[in-house]
Amino acid sequence: MSPRLRDACFGLVVLLIVIGAALMHGDAGAATLGASAYPTVTMASSAGGADPRDIPGLIAAMFGPHAAMAQCIAGAESGWQRDAVNFNPDGSRDRGVFQINSRWHEAMPDAEAFDPVANVRYAYLVSQGGTDWGAWSEVTRARCGIT
Repeated sequence: MSPRLRDACFGLVVLLIVIGAALMHGDAGAATLGASAYPTVTMASSAGGADPRDIPGLIAAMFGPHAAMAQCIAGAESGWQRDAVNFNPDGSRDRGVFQINSRWHEAMPDAEAFDPVANVRYAYLVSQGGTDWGAWSEVTRARCGIT
């Protein structure tokens, strides 16, 4: 099996897991998600699987047809950096690839916020599969052409 086909299959598996988790929880909105909403998925960097250091590739695998917008949002938010942190005046922190806010998304602990797989998966759920970017700043949305 070619590496490209293997990565595509992995992306499909991840997408199915995310959809299943969203369906099990009924409402994929951020307010209803708990730590149990994240199925355990690992990505082997040396075993031929997708590399979690390839953040744009991870986003593409997760978001499918909405990957370009998701990549733009993550790029504008963190420059695709897994360890990006922004400290806000209210004392909260925006964490990881999609800058998940610690106040509005307190169900996501730091260990998951800085894990690129968990962060991208959470952004997928919050954004309704890449169709609703309302949880991200107006500035970020404008940079990505969302009006």
